[in-house]
Amino acid sequence: GIVSPIYPTEHCQTCWNKTDQRHRVQYAPNPGAIGLYGYRGTSSGHATLLIEGVSETIGGVKRKYAHNVEWNTTNGQDPNGKIIREGGGIYWTKRPWLKSVGDMIYLGHLKPF
Repeated sequence: GIVSPIYPTEHCQTCWNKTDQRHRVQYAPNPGAIGLYGYRGTSSGHATLLIEGVSETIGGVKRKYAHNVEWNTTNGQDPNGKIIREGGGIYWTKRPWLKSVGDMIYLGHLKPF
């Protein structure tokens, strides 16, 4: 019986632009938040479901990542870091925390409730 405040559309950038700013999060989203990206130079986009934020230290450098569930994607990136988006299935992914990736520009996360 709870209605989500997220604007109902399948278009990622429209969803971001038309969802009330009170439900947008760009710095500290909680698990369950919906991450939205726009593709550079287009009106197309991509959505993720945040599972958790994790930190890793590799070679003395600490980095934060988002573990997500993503649809209409593949399970990774090409050797140049570009997201491969071929619609191969639903996958768990690891992305840089709250950052643009390749040609995907990070818009932010939406709180679904």
